[in-house]
Amino acid sequence: MRDYTLLARQILEDLREEVDEETLRNKYNLAPESLLNILLTLEEQGLIFKIDGRFIAPDMRSISAIDMVRDIQNGMDEAKLQEKYGLSLQGLASSIRLLVEGNHLTRSDLAERDLLFQEVMDPGLARESRRYYLDFDLPIFDMGTPMLRGRVNDLTEKGLGTIGIPSRPDEIKHFMINHEKFVLLKPFAFQARCRWSRQNAASGDFIAGFEISEISPEDFAELRKLCKMVTFYVSPETPVKFGS
Repeated sequence: MRDYTLLARQILEDLREEVDEETLRNKYNLAPESLLNILLTLEEQGLIFKIDGRFIAPDMRSISAIDMVRDIQNGMDEAKLQEKYGLSLQGLASSIRLLVEGNHLTRSDLAERDLLFQEVMDPGLARESRRYYLDFDLPIFDMGTPMLRGRVNDLTEKGLGTIGIPSRPDEIKHFMINHEKFVLLKPFAFQARCRWSRQNAASGDFIAGFEISEISPEDFAELRKLCKMVTFYVSPETPVKFGS
């Protein structure tokens, strides 16, 4: 059975190298419908977007909050915003939503953008169960072993997968997530129960899956915010100040 998660990551990397769809189909021996399903999933997650009939995968990069606020307030349209910042409509909406929540944009700034306003203000409940696969390093700390640092491999609003955290099934861990580049995200903590664990034979890394068993409303709000941010991060420049 093919590992479609790994396949999707490989296709994402190929798209970043501007490999076309015909080459992708031949390289991975995929039917057109199978490749399209993978591409649509990547697009839904905000990792790629479609422009001029082609799927484009931008490189991970920092986004200037000041530039985005200025462009929106100056009336730059959605298509140009997506092209400039390398974001899908969903990714653009997620970034704007965070700026609105941080009081750097107001609803009136979006008043004449019907589609974008709806996506920003009412993204729908489907995101709640969506699993986000990270292609950047997000550290996670085991608070029971302060010197132990792992990284998050994937997450949902109900659980997460980790690399580098030794665990046993049913073991309870107290975690903290903090990422200095996510300037709109406060450090947050939660309790999670290990559902499964194994050690990678090749790398020696411990890999585990956890179900969140206890989290405060404030920390859950930060977790939900993180789920909106995993395909990009905002890099502020003075004089804009983020956080409390």
